[in-house]
Amino acid sequence: MDILEQCQIWNENDEYAKIIEAIEALPDEERTPETDSELARAYNNLAGLEDRELYEKALELLLPHEDYFQGDHCWNFRTAYAYYYLDQEGPALRYFERALEARPGDKDTEEFIDDCRRRLALPQFEKTFRERTAQAWAAFAKEEEQLRRLMDSEDREAVSDELIGTCSRLLRPALADAAFELGFNGEKYELILTPEGNHARLFAMVYFQSHAPAEILERWNILVGRQPSRGFGLRAFGQEITAGDVQVWLEKQEDRTVSLVLYCEKLLPLLAEDAGKVWWMLSTLTDQVLGEIPAMALIEDFEAADKPQAGPSVLLEALPQALEELGLTLSLDAQAYLDSSYTAYELEPEKDPDAAWRMDVFAGVTRCPALVSEYLADEGGVMDDFHRDGAVPGFFCYPLDGFDGEERGKKVLDFRDALEAAIQEAAGVDAVTFLGGASGLYCGYLDFIAWDLPAVLKAAAAVFADSPAEWSAFHTFRRDVSTVRLTGGEDDEADDSADEVSEEAPEEAGRSGSFVGFVLLKENHWDREKLLRDLREEWGLEAEGAEGDGDSLLFSVGDMMAAVSRMPAPVPGHEAEDNAANNYMWPEAVEAARTHKAHILVAVLGSETDLLERGRLFVKIMACCAEQADAAGVYTSGTVFEPRLYRGFAEVMKDGALPIDNWIWFGLYRGEAGVCGYTYGMNVFGRDEMEVLDADAQPAEVRSFLASLAAYVLEYEVTLQDGETIGFSADDKHPISRSAGVSLPGTTLKIGYAAQQE
Repeated sequence: MDILEQCQIWNENDEYAKIIEAIEALPDEERTPETDSELARAYNNLAGLEDRELYEKALELLLPHEDYFQGDHCWNFRTAYAYYYLDQEGPALRYFERALEARPGDKDTEEFIDDCRRRLALPQFEKTFRERTAQAWAAFAKEEEQLRRLMDSEDREAVSDELIGTCSRLLRPALADAAFELGFNGEKYELILTPEGNHARLFAMVYFQSHAPAEILERWNILVGRQPSRGFGLRAFGQEITAGDVQVWLEKQEDRTVSLVLYCEKLLPLLAEDAGKVWWMLSTLTDQVLGEIPAMALIEDFEAADKPQAGPSVLLEALPQALEELGLTLSLDAQAYLDSSYTAYELEPEKDPDAAWRMDVFAGVTRCPALVSEYLADEGGVMDDFHRDGAVPGFFCYPLDGFDGEERGKKVLDFRDALEAAIQEAAGVDAVTFLGGASGLYCGYLDFIAWDLPAVLKAAAAVFADSPAEWSAFHTFRRDVSTVRLTGGEDDEADDSADEVSEEAPEEAGRSGSFVGFVLLKENHWDREKLLRDLREEWGLEAEGAEGDGDSLLFSVGDMMAAVSRMPAPVPGHEAEDNAANNYMWPEAVEAARTHKAHILVAVLGSETDLLERGRLFVKIMACCAEQADAAGVYTSGTVFEPRLYRGFAEVMKDGALPIDNWIWFGLYRGEAGVCGYTYGMNVFGRDEMEVLDADAQPAEVRSFLASLAAYVLEYEVTLQDGETIGFSADDKHPISRSAGVSLPGTTLKIGYAAQQE
């Protein structure tokens, strides 16, 4: 009987200790992937709920053999099992799913998958990150004297393994696999936590740093990010370099960052062999020269070159002075960096109210872009990192239609502020870190990291219950899990049965149109005060409760809310210039779109019953934005308008007419048998787009016909029906048919152009 057969017998008899003893006694040359897998199973089976080290040992045995056991049910199940009991349901789910692929229908695996999904929707930890932080610092306080003794050892190299191992063990309850450095500055000992360039990792490290007990701070500096050092040399991969060996070419960017190109002659042989190693050495050395946090904040792009570049350069050791001469500050710690690291973004919203959460977002701001981008990409690596430590990034969502009446915008802002205040008061300021939020066509979103999720959800549910929002929900930054209901159902308590929410909430949120547009700017500049003045003087609009910094405005007009933001970049994806080609009325549209450097984003939200009024307000704001000195074009309704013409179209509102030409683009082209035309923008008002096909008429006649129809439908709230006719007199009859679009995707109404006689 070989050892694997014997292990099977012991396993059936629950004799796991015998398996461990027998396999660990094997010489290294007799150990195989199979024996390591059996040993891992024994550790898994022997471990209790609190025996994290045994589950970690199991993973250490299993993970090196992932390629060898590819497609193996047992190996994937054992790996998933260890992750599961380490409260790491994200990777556990992935491996359980692989295990199920290898053995379809396995009941145990299916049950674990279901439970993982429930736990990921509403994470529940043995200890939250807030509790783990307190635990780690308590352990550190008990053993920091031993750390200091080891650091004071004359033979530091001899005790280095013990020193690093001890510190790792003390930090692990809160910060799994944390990278760190230890030192002494002549006065105090130093523990330096390094995110290794990972922006998302900073949040947990800063939280941990800020909760260091006073008794520890008497002897220790707790720092986040490698600190700048002079005369530092780096030895790695058989190479040794200093900051004096590296040339740097730098270029300042518009967002107060720099792009760097670095060249080091000493590293050319290694560069030819392994560029990744050179990149690591140069980036590490740069962190040491600048400090890790300033490097993360200031360096936008980093390149290792194989030859000197044109133009002036500086030595890496002189880079701090060069950056300061450019007006950039290096005195930045991790907390200050996070406090100022808001990133604005915009998206093309999905107009389907039943789409997944956040798919309706058109604009947002965040301090942790990786969470937003991974959620949109349906990935979970960043979430797994937070989850592993007992922290939960997520967002609250709620319908914007729940905020009606006068000063709607102010109500939305007050609601958000009340929510934040309530969480901080009820759960404690150390329970949550807010990250920003987003505005969608249907819902508002408030983003955060919960260091103590139960406390955060309890506080939030109480606030939502006393709010104007018809419903509210919590969702983690994972696409593939269900939603947690907070309020708005039969049971207003948070639970994990929120599949119901994800199906119902969008319907409750309404199906109002998307009044979103962009004013293209020749330069990254706008006059915010001029915009407010033009709104007042041109349209008699007072921006009630206007809030925002120099790059944004958020204000209410009656029960409508308007958001106006300057974005310091072109409209993403060359979208504006692609659609500018549709404008047959302005030959320079494509060029204007191609050369714009920034843009103003305008969005108007409100109740669906007020679509026309919302549309009027949208046009008024867009027209005033088009008055800006740097306005190059107005991108809306599927094309780019000349700013002066867009403003001229808007003037009809002063006579009480609808701004049809601002709302709707009337596309024209020549078909095989005549002139074809279509509307673009009717769907914003909940109406079908219309088409005229192969009309025996002049293009101007077709355009005028479609414009008259659009005005009639919108002004009189007419719904055109398939099989009916429409006309502007008793003798004027145009047949209507509803079918798949010819000029546009989706379903459109085909309007017969030739008049039909009775």
